[in-house]
Amino acid sequence: MSVQTSCYASDALPGETVDVVVIGGGAAGLNGALILARSRRTVVVIDSGTVTARRVLVATGLRDVPPDVPGLAEHWGHGVVHCPYCHGWEVRDEPIGILATGPPSIHHALLFRQLTDDLVYFTHGTDLDENTRARFAVGDIRVIDTPVREVMTSEDGGIAGVRLTDGTVVARRILAVAPA
Repeated sequence: MSVQTSCYASDALPGETVDVVVIGGGAAGLNGALILARSRRTVVVIDSGTVTARRVLVATGLRDVPPDVPGLAEHWGHGVVHCPYCHGWEVRDEPIGILATGPPSIHHALLFRQLTDDLVYFTHGTDLDENTRARFAVGDIRVIDTPVREVMTSEDGGIAGVRLTDGTVVARRILAVAPA
């Protein structure tokens, strides 16, 4: 069975209202459209034309600004990841650390916990209320309040772990950093 479609959204869906229009066909827009489509939403990605929709997702992208921790930038995009949807499958079942940057890191921890049984949450100077600590305890997420001094590199060039400011080394293969 073959289906012919137009390259213009306005031709492909004449008169129909879709759930979401994604403006921008770059990496962020296409990923947003993919996640929405997997959630059973009707989605159109556009760069021109006219479409009627119930929602609009404007995917302009963002600039990642990782925390200033020695060794972290060198591993960005490999052993240091930022998105459980983009990188989660590749890092599943690895010892993962969440380097907290603020409230979004809490959600990050809960998402990455679904991918590993070995998750450590480094507060790194951020606040973590007692309710969240209790929720993490129930989910078997270990919390470390001592700040991270550096990301350590293994002999194979990956991440060996993190050294805390008190000198303790915590072995991790992956660090996840939520956008601040």
